[in-house]
Amino acid sequence: MGQINFQKGQGGLKRRAPGTDQISSLMFYSNVLPSGFTTQNNIQVVNQLLDAEALGIVKTTGTDILIRIMHYYISEFYRVSPGATLYVAILPEAVSTETFVQINDVYYFAEKKIRQIGIFSKKAFAAASLSLIQGILTALDLENQPISSVLYASNLVGVATSALVNLRALFDPKVSGVLAQDGDQLGASLALEAGYSVPALGALLGAISYSKVSECIGWVEKFPMDAVELGNPALANGTLVKTLDETTLGVIDGKGWIFLRKYDSDGQVYFNDSHTAIAIDNDYAYIEANRTMDKSIRGVRAALLPKLNGPVNVDAETGKLDPDYVVHLENLGDAALLIMQQAGELSGYMTFVDPDQNVLSTSTIEIAIIDVPMGVSRIFNVKISYATSTSGS
Repeated sequence: MGQINFQKGQGGLKRRAPGTDQISSLMFYSNVLPSGFTTQNNIQVVNQLLDAEALGIVKTTGTDILIRIMHYYISEFYRVSPGATLYVAILPEAVSTETFVQINDVYYFAEKKIRQIGIFSKKAFAAASLSLIQGILTALDLENQPISSVLYASNLVGVATSALVNLRALFDPKVSGVLAQDGDQLGASLALEAGYSVPALGALLGAISYSKVSECIGWVEKFPMDAVELGNPALANGTLVKTLDETTLGVIDGKGWIFLRKYDSDGQVYFNDSHTAIAIDNDYAYIEANRTMDKSIRGVRAALLPKLNGPVNVDAETGKLDPDYVVHLENLGDAALLIMQQAGELSGYMTFVDPDQNVLSTSTIEIAIIDVPMGVSRIFNVKISYATSTSGS
């Protein structure tokens, strides 16, 4: 019987999500290069999965396992964050330990627009790697070029769940350890074939890209990962999450790892939280805290930059800052932060300039800014009981 069939494509219009918060990078350590990459041209920007496939990152049977893992990650990234921009970097494997210095190469290739990075290595997990990554991010911070979050995914096969490193004992506030992995679909089969972990790095990076800077990617209402892929969550050591009790999951969570879990038997799967590798009482213990602060810094810096090396009005009698100039500076800072508050990324803010400053002697103006972040409802304590009526005390 004759028929005409149509299959609707998606992504051909290449519509991009607004702003730069969603701009991300996936970095792979692999000596195998897809056809569209060379050792000199090993960083490419893609706007959809089709772009990556056109560069030779395919899932075709017989293709090298690392290239199929790349395809899996990019596919998962765009499943969760359609419309995002992704820079794909394929870097040579280190003989011993990666130094991660290529973060700088990727960042500057993207003209300093990248906000979060996912790094995949098939080498065994080492806590020292997180510190190496943090060192690079700290150096960028000092240059006013912040990358807010790096997700590190490496091999945890053979590591007992009870022996997982306590990431909360580290001092790497912009780095997160990825423990999440698929349990019985494509991610699991790739890990089985490869012989090393294939954590859910693409979906996790996609969730961060898709979220507001103030949002926790563990938010149940907004970030279910309940597609067929990831529907049966596992840890990157191969342990199925459903075989672990709440006490054990609480211990893993307390160590600062990011994994997938279910709360009820409705089939939906969620990330447990947005941990970073630093003590829980640190201001930057969660990814959203870093992203919110860095966006605030970028906004205020952009507002103040035109005033750099400019004239400053001073009070002729005291030599101190002119009151009108003080108000002008405070308004500049507040205007940048107001945009974030209106977007639901800050609860409040304040810019303060002390007028009692002698800029004529120092050429320096001190500005104090307070950000009041959005809160995250990580725990609800509910008291519930019987009573003979609702009117009783």
